[in-house]
Parts: sequence; C-alpha cells; structure tokens
Amino acid sequence: MQNSVLPSKSDFEKVQTITNPQGDKYIGKLKFDKPHGLGTVIYADGDKYEGYFEDGVPSGDGKMTYSDGDVYTGEFKRGQPDG
Repeated sequence: MQNSVLPSKSDFEKVQTITNPQGDKYIGKLKFDKPHGLGTVIYADGDKYEGYFEDGVPSGDGKMTYSDGDVYTGEFKRGQPDG
C-alpha cells in the first residue's frame, strides 16, 4: 500500500510569462501577482536578469547581462547589484 502525500503549495505554483506596459517581459513564478522566486526578466532596453526575485524586484543571487555586453553575477538587494 502506498502512502498518500498531500500536494505542497509549490505544486500549485506555475511558471508564468507577463509583459508590463514598458515592454519588460518576465518569465517565472509569481506571488501576489509580483515576480517572486526564480525567474528571468528581459527588459525593453535589452538588459536581461536571471535569478531570484522578492516582492517584484531582483533579490538574492542573480546575473544581469547588460545590453552593452557587461555582466554582473552576484548578490542583488532591492533590485540593485550589491557587491
């Protein structure tokens, strides 16, 4: 006989794609309609962020690839590189 396991909250979270009015495209999980957890955003100006979000902004480990080719890999706080 198998043990039944109740699904966790994360089992109900799905990757979504949203585009804001400025043309920034986010692919990842949402919490209260804001990017939260692991995701990617491609900004309208060509910059690209891959990493963790908290309350809609990059927070934690991530990688920002700027449209001019520069790359920052490291910690982000409140949407800004921190390191």
